[in-house]
Amino acid sequence: MLKQLKRTYSLDDVAIEPRYSMNTYAMKMLTVGGRIPVYSSSSEAVGTMEMSEVMSEKTMGSFLSTRYDITELYDFFFEGNSHVIPTFGTSENQLHKWNELKGTLPAGKIKTVYLQPQTSAHNIQYLFEVGNFKDENPDIEIIAGPVSDPFVAARLIEVGASIVKVGNDSRIITYNGHTSGVGIGHASALTDCVEVVHQRGGMVMASGYYDDNSDICKCFALGADFVELNETLIGHTESYGKTITEDGQMTKNGVEYRGSAREYISEIMTTLSDCLEHTGYQSIDQLKNANVVLVQ
Repeated sequence: MLKQLKRTYSLDDVAIEPRYSMNTYAMKMLTVGGRIPVYSSSSEAVGTMEMSEVMSEKTMGSFLSTRYDITELYDFFFEGNSHVIPTFGTSENQLHKWNELKGTLPAGKIKTVYLQPQTSAHNIQYLFEVGNFKDENPDIEIIAGPVSDPFVAARLIEVGASIVKVGNDSRIITYNGHTSGVGIGHASALTDCVEVVHQRGGMVMASGYYDDNSDICKCFALGADFVELNETLIGHTESYGKTITEDGQMTKNGVEYRGSAREYISEIMTTLSDCLEHTGYQSIDQLKNANVVLVQ
């Protein structure tokens, strides 16, 4: 049987259309609710407490990886930080760790949890796991995903998630991010999922392969409420792992050592501000009204 190939679009295929504006060069509002809606990833390399401190300095959010034990999490969250999100898997051991932490921390210290799937977030088992977690933790906001199927995105909101990560960026395949060959154009994934999630009162966190700060702007223009970064934060001082020097070349996490993430995060803020300037908007929220065009 002849396969009919569906055309999907990556962020490389689209651009944000410039717009006439009578705005002056006034300060642009990069924050939403007092925070810039950009998060560092929960990956092993990036989801460190050190990275979360730097992100917090710049009024951005962050995820912690699953590797931290109960004592480390207790000490970290006892002081409270609502913009740092702990990650827990759906295995028995991970859920036990969550329940033990919840039983020792004062109520309200953790308000949001990223529930990381064991395999694929598209699996029906994950829907049950998200629903069960919400039933047992009705006061906890759940971040779920990543998914690219709008049907699954909608179901995740319906079973209790508040925020759905939308990912499976096809560009990861090009850069050997995985070997399964599974992926979809990230721009298409966002346009497919944003509306169904928003219709159900949920929010979307774009979670793709970003090797350029303009990708962040494009995600907001495509309707994302938040953007999660991974690749561009790997190799910084605050990422996990040792810095290695060989033949005068410093590397970390298998990439060139990049120094502290502070300078890079400042570059993100500059890019967002420039995008608002060229599109005539004064806030990231308004950027969702921008026209996105194909550049093929």
